[in-house]
Amino acid sequence: MHNRKLDRTAAWISFSFAFVVSIAICVEPPKRSAEAQVFRVKGIFLQTKGPEVAVIDHENIPDHMPAMVMPFRAARPSELKQLATGDEILFDYIVDGFESWIENIVTTGKKRLASPTSSGAGKKRGPLKVGDVLPDREFVNEMGEPVRLSDSRGKAVALTFVFTRCAMPEACPKMMRNFAAVSSALKADASAPSNWQLLTISFDSFHDTPGTMKAYGEAYGYDPSRWRLLSSDSCCTIKDIAADVDLRYTDDPTASMQHNLRTVVLDPTGRITKIFTDETWSVEELVSALREAAKKS
Repeated sequence: MHNRKLDRTAAWISFSFAFVVSIAICVEPPKRSAEAQVFRVKGIFLQTKGPEVAVIDHENIPDHMPAMVMPFRAARPSELKQLATGDEILFDYIVDGFESWIENIVTTGKKRLASPTSSGAGKKRGPLKVGDVLPDREFVNEMGEPVRLSDSRGKAVALTFVFTRCAMPEACPKMMRNFAAVSSALKADASAPSNWQLLTISFDSFHDTPGTMKAYGEAYGYDPSRWRLLSSDSCCTIKDIAADVDLRYTDDPTASMQHNLRTVVLDPTGRITKIFTDETWSVEELVSALREAAKKS
């Protein structure tokens, strides 16, 4: 029987998750704190990204994270050496504060994956580069109000992309934590420019409503005078801006969610001045990029 889910999975095997590098820097197996959460998870092993990271198509983790294709850091890299593409596995997923990893991996079966085919949002055209103007588009903010990117003209803008159900602490939650820290740093600095704005855009059109985005922002202490959370019920709008910045994500609500990360800085004219292609950027780097962008006109 033909398995469409495996077709979609196979099509993304070669997709490079940019944030796998930084989550693989730990050499010693992590030690759990008393507050660590442990989930027993079922999934399909797809490939390794470096010696310590496994890309796994995992099933829904109840009350934590929907089915996704994600890179997981292995506490014991030797466990990955015994795995082959298509292995059905069980593993412990540990979430401890802002870190996560997997351990106790057991192979339970085998799935045959279909040959890769072209797939994925954000592939219709080449991405924009530093110096290009990001096209204007309309979204809805967390208050349910229509807004356009051009509403922020005259300000340096940092925008990033998330989906609210992403629970991996090194991915979307880190983007939110960092934006909260950037906002606090700029507001606390008397020498900082006054013309800056933060925008968080959801690429999960099927789930992230304005109300959901508002609650998400409140969980991170967002200040709506400086930081807005945008969504759209138009898949075309999200696909178009994704193509502009090479954001890649699954736009099929029946498939496991997969995505990379992008954070983009615009000057007051809407021109791109900086593109961060993963989650390794620091709060200080983004603050500096916004300061420089704010000087341009």
